[in-house]
Amino acid sequence: MTAFRWGTILVLAAAASAACGGKRANGSADAKADDVPGAATLNAADVAVARRVTLRTGIPLSGALEPKVRITVGAPMAEQLVEMYVNEGDRVRQGQPLAKFKDQVLTAAAAYATTDVTTQRMNVRVAEAESVRAVTLFAEGAISQRDRDNALAA
Repeated sequence: MTAFRWGTILVLAAAASAACGGKRANGSADAKADDVPGAATLNAADVAVARRVTLRTGIPLSGALEPKVRITVGAPMAEQLVEMYVNEGDRVRQGQPLAKFKDQVLTAAAAYATTDVTTQRMNVRVAEAESVRAVTLFAEGAISQRDRDNALAA
């Protein structure tokens, strides 16, 4: 405690002692509880010795805590787990990575999809060129209307 607090406590204790230690009307300092109106006699059970203890807060309970909602989170793919970033029961926030998986199959699938997109783009260019060529040849009378329509449908 600070010196200010000790000083305050000492002044308050001295004031309380002076207030309690007066003399009786007949001049004697010995006063009994029965002689003072509103005073009570204390027994040993009414007095406690002050001591330092650690206070615990909350209500002491025993049992298991269960969540309101239990959610099972599964992996969105059938891949091998490489690393876990959190453990069961850890608090997580939205967007936080939970685990890392081997991505060889996904990488291969992405490469295949990219190749497929490139192939389809080339097919579109060829079809557009065939359409332009068919319209030009039809205008010059080099192909029939049926051949032109087939080229435009493709």
